[in-house]
Amino acid sequence: MPINKVEYGNTTLIDLTSDTVSEDTLLKGYTAHDKSGNVITGTYTNQIDPYEYDYIPGYVSGTTWKYENSTNNRSDFYTVEADHRYLLSLGASVGTRFRACVIAKDPVGSTKDISGTQIINKTNPNAYDYVYFKASIDGYLAVTKENTSRSGFFSYLYDCTPEE
Repeated sequence: MPINKVEYGNTTLIDLTSDTVSEDTLLKGYTAHDKSGNVITGTYTNQIDPYEYDYIPGYVSGTTWKYENSTNNRSDFYTVEADHRYLLSLGASVGTRFRACVIAKDPVGSTKDISGTQIINKTNPNAYDYVYFKASIDGYLAVTKENTSRSGFFSYLYDCTPEE
């Protein structure tokens, strides 16, 4: 039976009854007690998963998502929100590109170029390369990681917007 309040005489030693921690506000993997005294494990993370991974037909070039019916490029796509601050990074293994731009239209399935705002434009990036940016629109982040037909490189996006 969980305990949420411990008193010793007239002194309260522990009182969890007004705590507001919940699984979704506690960092993923950490444990704490909720206001009932139950042990909870956190599920919160600010990492955003790509809605498309290793997409092939197209690539980022400066400020533009370029459609190309090719097989050599690998790109990831995320949704981003205006005025949010993000950290975009690569992992330990990298491809030949670290190029990203924010665009207003979903590039998946598009056969047209889509202009946007450049975030980073690097050839032959280093492991763990990263960039901070603030999205100016609700839209899509296109990240090209490779242009030599190799798959399996990852990009990582974190929402670093401070809570108000």
